[in-house]
Amino acid sequence: GMIAFGMLFCVTASEDIPRIKPEQIEIACANTFLGSTRLRERMAVAKIWPVIPEPPSFAEPVDVDIPVLLVSGSHDPVTSPYWGEEAASHLPNSVHIILPGGHGVSGPELHKIERAFLENASVKNLDLSKIKKLRMPPLVMPARRN
Repeated sequence: GMIAFGMLFCVTASEDIPRIKPEQIEIACANTFLGSTRLRERMAVAKIWPVIPEPPSFAEPVDVDIPVLLVSGSHDPVTSPYWGEEAASHLPNSVHIILPGGHGVSGPELHKIERAFLENASVKNLDLSKIKKLRMPPLVMPARRN
């Protein structure tokens, strides 16, 4: 109930699935937890999902000088910090924050930074000191039952 699958399919059927080369699927999915199952399921849905064709310039990077705050999770399996850095390389007036965690990272420290960014319409003078000190909580495995 936490994922809006309709929205997910609107994006992936239009933007992601058409870029997948079928001959690369097994190689890319080898030795992964789910293998190619999830991808093939999404591809099957994409075959019947309404799609609006993208303009030829769709994949070109955005290059603007407006203030942009980019936020990534350190362990995000979908939009990794790599992609945040790639986006930042085309956005000269940007700051890329990497929070410990996965997809959809948040928290009071980030909320303060977001508020300052919106109130000042600037990435200058944002206090990132507390973000740099954040750590992921330790992973504690449950006790093993016999």
